[in-house]
Amino acid sequence: MENTPLSNSVSEYTSEPQASSSIFSWLDIFKVAVVGLLIILPIVGVGGYYFGKQNSVNYDYKSIVATPASSQPAEQNRAICTQEAKICPDGSSVGRIGPNCEFTECPIFGSVSAQSDPITENWQVFTKPEWGLSLKYPQEYVLINNDKNKVEIGFDGFTYITIFMQPKDYDESNICSSTTAKYPCINATNFGQSEPITFITVGKMQAKSFYVSEGESDSDFHIVTTNSQDPIQFTAYISGGGLDQRFQQVLSTVELK
Repeated sequence: MENTPLSNSVSEYTSEPQASSSIFSWLDIFKVAVVGLLIILPIVGVGGYYFGKQNSVNYDYKSIVATPASSQPAEQNRAICTQEAKICPDGSSVGRIGPNCEFTECPIFGSVSAQSDPITENWQVFTKPEWGLSLKYPQEYVLINNDKNKVEIGFDGFTYITIFMQPKDYDESNICSSTTAKYPCINATNFGQSEPITFITVGKMQAKSFYVSEGESDSDFHIVTTNSQDPIQFTAYISGGGLDQRFQQVLSTVELK
């Protein structure tokens, strides 16, 4: 029997491992994949950022910031309205606003307009045709006097509202002050008016409104005189709670022809 060298027999039954080449190939693929991801991911991220930015709403914050007053155009065409007020049925007043200087609407009571105010709806009606005057006054008031030149309305024998066909003159320059010694004087701001003398609308007619003190205490009156050829002067004693508001409610019912 022929002897075979040991080295040859071993080489027949054993061979060198072949896996080493495949291991190196998978490692290479993995390295390439990692490097590729490191390159691709930043590109995708940057591209997504710019895509989202271009497709989002672009707010121009400068456009919504209020323009400083100094840079706004001069409002040369704005209407300057007269400083007069319209007396509403609830005793409040409204002024002229807007480009046409129209009076704002009087307050609305529920579903009833101010022109049919439930406060004055059932009041007594007084008319004086020779003056072209009509108005309403509260149920608890009575007509005390009605002669050619004067009408007096009040209750309990006391006159609260007097209407003159021949208005009484007042010194409009005599403004009340702490050192006032001359009465009657015109109150400056004691009754909430913006000026000592204001203009309101009574019976669709412009009228002058001011407050007068006849003495040191409990002698305050509200005077309203129409600016007309034959002026009518409404005078109310208001030294008492709610009397001025009630007077203004009466004024809101006045109709003049």
